[in-house]
Amino acid sequence: MPEWMIPWIIVGLVIYPLILIERWIHRHVQGLGLLISNDPQVAVLVYYIAMLPGVILHEASQWLLAQILRVPIKNFQIWPDQQKGQTVRLGLVDIEDTDSVRATLIGVI
Repeated sequence: MPEWMIPWIIVGLVIYPLILIERWIHRHVQGLGLLISNDPQVAVLVYYIAMLPGVILHEASQWLLAQILRVPIKNFQIWPDQQKGQTVRLGLVDIEDTDSVRATLIGVI
């Protein structure tokens, strides 16, 4: 096996458990809010407050990169928003249509 493949194999083996841990944490933080309050809206608020530092960092970095790449921003939001079904969006940086390279760079962050 080539030496350059070893880091990729390690990344592949580590990513799946990290995704499972992330889902577990998100479920349990919101579940804790539901247990404390018995109100789904308060549970979302508890979840949002727990995730707020990461949301601010994530959305601010997307906003900053959009500014650096001179991509106009349609909407910037750092508060929870109920989506279809049970999904809650914690933040949003909505950019104007641009080329795929800049859109991908902003979206990756």
